[in-house]
Amino acid sequence: MVKVSILIPIYNAEAYLKECIQSVVTQTLEDIEIICINDGSTDNSAQIVKMFSKRDKRIKLINKENSGYGHTMNVGLSAATGEYIGIVESDDFASKDMFEALYGIAHEKNLDAVGSDCYLFRTDEIEDKKYLKIFSDSVYGRIIHPLEEKEILLWPYIWTSIYKKDFLEKNNLLFNETPGASYQDTSFVFKARACATSLYIKNEAFLNYRINNVDSSVHSSTKIFCICDEFEEIARFLDVKFEKNKRVELATILLAKKYMAYKWNYNRLSIAYRYAFLLKMQDDLAKEVEFCRQWNKDIYEFLNAKQKKELCMILDDCDVFFQATTNTGDNDNLSLSSPLALKLNMLAYKNGILSIINKYQQIVIYGAAKIAERVRNKMISENMDTKIIGYAVTKYGGAPKEIGGKRVCEIKEYTNYKKDVLILIAVSDKYQVDIYKTLYSNGFENILSINSEVLKATDI
Repeated sequence: MVKVSILIPIYNAEAYLKECIQSVVTQTLEDIEIICINDGSTDNSAQIVKMFSKRDKRIKLINKENSGYGHTMNVGLSAATGEYIGIVESDDFASKDMFEALYGIAHEKNLDAVGSDCYLFRTDEIEDKKYLKIFSDSVYGRIIHPLEEKEILLWPYIWTSIYKKDFLEKNNLLFNETPGASYQDTSFVFKARACATSLYIKNEAFLNYRINNVDSSVHSSTKIFCICDEFEEIARFLDVKFEKNKRVELATILLAKKYMAYKWNYNRLSIAYRYAFLLKMQDDLAKEVEFCRQWNKDIYEFLNAKQKKELCMILDDCDVFFQATTNTGDNDNLSLSSPLALKLNMLAYKNGILSIINKYQQIVIYGAAKIAERVRNKMISENMDTKIIGYAVTKYGGAPKEIGGKRVCEIKEYTNYKKDVLILIAVSDKYQVDIYKTLYSNGFENILSINSEVLKATDI
């Protein structure tokens, strides 16, 4: 049995993969196996692994159809034969003594898991590396039972640790396999720590976590609600693994963890998606707060003063929170600026834009050019074109008199329909904000922005 199996999940990672694998094959701990799981990459990732495997027999390549991070990791866990299992993401790299240091502690003390700090690393215009201290001072350098010291449950960071294989198998610890999702390490780390009875955190950093990979799944705006799936998996796990009193015992730490994870997700989203997620965030946090209060728990137990204030703001008035945390002056594409329009767009992103359009019997497409034509063609293909009562422009000039037999006229001519008609703003992003403001100031209540973000996130 090798000492450590190192899993490298790969999807279209050719830009950074050589650096990643090189950092693993040069580890000072030589008794390792390196399992590269290729999740249906369409670039040269598999060829890069094959090149390394010819020089180092410890490398194993598993090619599979694309199925997402969770399934990819579970394939790797199943293939691993080591006493302990570690993970290095394909766009990160490890210091050469990482696994020797972590394994030495784990093996000597017979621990379920050993963790560490990490470096935040970027190589864009200027190379930069910063030490990230993950935990408070009292956590480091001793054996911890996480359920007795709940702070340890707050932080994910799966790639800074190694886990005993027998421990993972005994507790049936696997990744959530939600198709096409992301952030599936969130629930895995929580489940692993909740089951662990011996965890050690070393006050040293080894893993270099890249924060400027624009292709990373954490930057995908199409995965707005994936983090929510992770907390549903945590809830399912607690119901199956523990008695109900454990869920009550963990209520405040789960509230804090959900707040922090949701806030992080909110911050990384583009403005056009933020409010969509914020509405879900408000609803989910309100349910956690209600559960805590039902059992007379202090909802602020694991939150600092700033976090308390933000949580209250989200729960009391998410519109105020949105305005306070969004600098609209830096983004000319903020076409989703009203709660009404944003709520419509939230549903559009979550359930499909056509399901929203289909709820209205009368539709006006604002625009008379290419984007409007794309919207019209989609509605024709879905047999919804009979709902279109006309097309609107700000001022009638060079626009055609009609499109598909429906009139093109100035928006003021549709004011009699403003409470019932759905306006689809189908123009380029640079005009969206002004058009929205005009519609809103003239009393139109149902506005759906078909901006570039929506076009990318939907099939129009």
